[in-house]
Amino acid sequence: MNKTITFGGDEFVPDTRGALYWPAQNTLLVADLHFEKASHFAERGYLLPPYDTLETLRTLESVIQHYVPKRVIALGDSWHDMGGPSRMDPRDRAMLRSLCAQTDITWISGNHDPQPTGFGTHIPKLTSSAFAMVHEATRAATQPTFCGHYHPKVRVRLRKSSRSLPCFAVYDHVCVLPSFGAFTGGLDISHSTLTDALGMPHTVYACGRERVYHLPLEHMAQTGAPDAA
Repeated sequence: MNKTITFGGDEFVPDTRGALYWPAQNTLLVADLHFEKASHFAERGYLLPPYDTLETLRTLESVIQHYVPKRVIALGDSWHDMGGPSRMDPRDRAMLRSLCAQTDITWISGNHDPQPTGFGTHIPKLTSSAFAMVHEATRAATQPTFCGHYHPKVRVRLRKSSRSLPCFAVYDHVCVLPSFGAFTGGLDISHSTLTDALGMPHTVYACGRERVYHLPLEHMAQTGAPDAA
């Protein structure tokens, strides 16, 4: 069983597929789905397989079926651009509408999709007395904040090689989710884009194929990337 993330005085379950489950609220968090990224590039002359949206939807469906949440919160950049919803294959659109009918999905604005898209509830950010949920956070955050945007990854040592894995990066006041989309890259946690915005995380949770690995930063600083398998 995956370890839980203690953050803001509550417990969260990181999933190998990149989602974060909040048992106390029966809520699922995902970030950076980037639907229709391949079709965005296809319009610009890059011939890419147009299956990223379907693959992401299938993964989202499997996570929803596993946790059966009453609510899903998508932390921005759910579409790669504002033309994405109109480019969706009708079958993908029907699948997304079916997921929206199964559970309450709240779409938080991202820099790629700042406007409503016609699927469920679309808001700039979500805040409460306990947590803030936004697309992009910085070290200026003063309350526990969940965000996406940065697509964090960490390099871990395997038995005879190393591998860069998507990860949950936990800072003092910010927890960054990995990118959930099937066709998205990532930034190493030591990349200047991340460190300039947030510093270095004190803990990361790397998404392996079968489980999530808890990697405290102090251990990594002393010994390099810990063994993951």
